[in-house]
Amino acid sequence: MSGDPFDFISFDEGVQRIRGAWGQSGKAYNPDRVMTSRDEDVLRTIDSLKISGMENGFEKWHLPVYFAKEESQGAQFFITKAEPNAKVREHSHKDGDAMRFIVSGSVIYNGKELVGGDWMFVPKDVPYALDVGPNGAIMCYCYPCCCVPR
Repeated sequence: MSGDPFDFISFDEGVQRIRGAWGQSGKAYNPDRVMTSRDEDVLRTIDSLKISGMENGFEKWHLPVYFAKEESQGAQFFITKAEPNAKVREHSHKDGDAMRFIVSGSVIYNGKELVGGDWMFVPKDVPYALDVGPNGAIMCYCYPCCCVPR
């Protein structure tokens, strides 16, 4: 790991990370079935997909699925739990656009409070920062890159 939580591994490295977690669980990745967060085999992948090296106040998990039409193209998914009043410092995503959904709690972006059910679209290479609200937040997001620090 580089020590910079915004120096991310590549999409392909993220796919390998997901496939490795499935291998550790004793199963092969099988995208040709419906999967849920409550499936026993999915639950066995979660611990190995927790992301280390996050900034203070954040816990993040790489979900054990991805979208890919062709090699190096697609989307990967993440869930982040943020403590009250935590801050995401300014950064951008060089590999593509991002979509962030607020599941619960709130975040403040550009003076606007986004609460559960709200979302934000972040274009490629556009810097942004946000503050977590007083009750913390749970967020889900989707990137065509892999938001796992090196």
